[in-house]
Amino acid sequence: MKIFFAALLILLFTVPVFSNTPQDITLKIFEARLEIFVVHPSNNPAQHFIKTVKVFQNDEEVFSKEFSEQETEGQKAVFTLSELKKTDKIKVQAVCSVYGDLEKEFSQD
Repeated sequence: MKIFFAALLILLFTVPVFSNTPQDITLKIFEARLEIFVVHPSNNPAQHFIKTVKVFQNDEEVFSKEFSEQETEGQKAVFTLSELKKTDKIKVQAVCSVYGDLEKEFSQD
């Protein structure tokens, strides 16, 4: 039983060492179209990938998309908002399938 708990502790502390969190989020806005790229390099994008991308408009969640893999350098996502004003604040949240997340806020001013 002690060996099981020791192995579990080792696993819990080594998973973050071998994984990386999302490094950056870029957002390009073309009228009401949002093009998002989450920088998240992975040697095994089928198992270590950006799992979820969420978009918030003025602190209200408007989109959430789940992924099952990514490209080697990161995850792309495209969303279209029905209404987007110059004063709107856009927040993007990216969650890694293994460990960590990143949130970044954008404004058009």
